[in-house]
Amino acid sequence: MKKLVKNISLAAVALLALSACSSDEDENELIDITTPDKAILNGQWEYSSITANPAVDVNGDGVANVDLYNTNEIPACKLDNAYFFYDYADEGKTFAINEMDISCGDTPVFNTVERGSYYYNEAEQSIELSNGENWKILKADKTDLVVEVELSFSDKNTTLVTMSFKRKTN
Repeated sequence: MKKLVKNISLAAVALLALSACSSDEDENELIDITTPDKAILNGQWEYSSITANPAVDVNGDGVANVDLYNTNEIPACKLDNAYFFYDYADEGKTFAINEMDISCGDTPVFNTVERGSYYYNEAEQSIELSNGENWKILKADKTDLVVEVELSFSDKNTTLVTMSFKRKTN
């Protein structure tokens, strides 16, 4: 259960890193969306929904839910994490997950919870994170990122989790 919450949080922070820093529509037009790999770069991504199939009881309250975002399955301090993806000349493809407005206690707000590398698998249309997660890209454009990832929970077999993110604009 803790691993799922951590994995979901990490995914959120990395994606938040991909959002644009400006609300200027002209700047958003400059985002290269020729491939999903390019569409996710250089921005801050925030969760907009998280669903599970089959339903899962992440928080141990005895109630399995499909909707993991609008229920109490995942703590608010994890749901507000931001994801960022970069492609640095000296470091290569890097992701970061940042604690945002609500800290879970271990990391102060606006600090990095996790950082690692990622690989874009063009043939599979997936992002392979160095933390072991493999995100199947369902949609990646200037404003939206939707991925599927198989996660294991202590009380269930593998669960297919769909995470939707919105690129943050100022």
